[in-house]
Amino acid sequence: MNITDYHFGAMLQLIKETSLRELDLKRSDSRELMKLLQPVRPMVTTGYGVRREIALKNLSLGKDQLYRKLGGEKGIRETLNILYQIVTTDTRIKEFFDDKKIKKIKEGQTKYFIEMFGGPKKSTTRELYAIHETLGINDFHFDAFIGDFQRAMLGTGIDEVVMDEVMITIEQVRPQVMGRKTVEVAGVMKNGKSLLMRLGGDMNLESLVENMYDRAVVDSRVQFFFNRDKATQRRIRMRMYQYLSGAFGGPIQYDPANLKPAHYNMNITNYHFDAVLEVLTNAAREMKIDVDTIDDMTQKFKSSRRNSQVVNGIRSDVTIGCTVRMEAAKKKNETDGLDQLFMKLGGHEGISHFISHLYEFVERDNRINMFFEGSKLELIKKAQAAYISMLLGGSSEYNGRSLEEIHQTLAMTDFHLDCFLQCVQKSLKDFCMNCVFGQASMTPKSSLPHIALLA
Repeated sequence: MNITDYHFGAMLQLIKETSLRELDLKRSDSRELMKLLQPVRPMVTTGYGVRREIALKNLSLGKDQLYRKLGGEKGIRETLNILYQIVTTDTRIKEFFDDKKIKKIKEGQTKYFIEMFGGPKKSTTRELYAIHETLGINDFHFDAFIGDFQRAMLGTGIDEVVMDEVMITIEQVRPQVMGRKTVEVAGVMKNGKSLLMRLGGDMNLESLVENMYDRAVVDSRVQFFFNRDKATQRRIRMRMYQYLSGAFGGPIQYDPANLKPAHYNMNITNYHFDAVLEVLTNAAREMKIDVDTIDDMTQKFKSSRRNSQVVNGIRSDVTIGCTVRMEAAKKKNETDGLDQLFMKLGGHEGISHFISHLYEFVERDNRINMFFEGSKLELIKKAQAAYISMLLGGSSEYNGRSLEEIHQTLAMTDFHLDCFLQCVQKSLKDFCMNCVFGQASMTPKSSLPHIALLA
């Protein structure tokens, strides 16, 4: 199902309004209900999010390749023939395809889609909004049309990956069809005041960012991402302030379009994002900011197809990179089996070499080397090699204690685990690039996420 963050946010907003108006819940209870539902978001939206990113990556190679994949003009016309058989009988939208004008509408759309999908320019029609502004089309109708287009492509045997590229391409014109502006909405207005004004102005926003960052840098859940050198910390604080200034209704100093590329290669999950939201909330509470303003800052949802300028609205931009890599790794492991990783690492001998190389990083890392000191280090290496071999589908059996039992007395936190995984990632990169030994020298870089996911 093509359920986006927009759809999920809309459902949460409906649930919230119903709980307040129909069930007479207190606002505080309604807020708690929303927080309880947030963890469901990735379970519902990940499928579409991953397909969208893969499609966008393919489209970045040029739309002309999509035109060829669809069979050129002939293939697109065949798809549109099937599409019009569907839409003219679809009770949800057939009213927009008048029998008297159906040939003209079909030919106009066919020419438009040929050009949209990378073919030669054929369309000379008016702007999309001018065509649709008097028709009363809403999101429901647009979604129904996209669904019918998908069914038409299924009828012509188009590959699923190509179908996703088509869906993403059509989705991009939704604002034009709906007549929506593409500019950002400046903050959440209430009683004529923006979020920035309700926070107490620019100086209070600066204080909020400083308070939040000071908390994040010592919060073990997200410390890995914020505990950097002083120069990097100053830069991150400034970027956060610049983004939130525009997001809360002040001057736009940071382009929201930069959020996704800035975070794409970081392994930021919904767990980390929720932790940052909690840190922001606690910082705001300490500053005595009222509950409704905090709610608008952190828990508002995308209220239109335009980007919502509140913190929770950027969740997908921040987490999608990690989500795509994890889903791709899971799919590959399920398809090819874990034993393919075991063989790519060079079997038992390769894993033994990898562990030795890994600990060259670990022993030099002052953030975690205190856990790997003393006479038991060689036993730890041996046990980890056996465990990883078993995890990756090797023939050896791990007979040691469970992970929970081993680590329960070590006072390890998320920060320490993130640091260890960073060492794993560095070691894997060297492992592949230096061609150190045997079959492991054949391990492609594309295999790194699939291995690191299990580390």
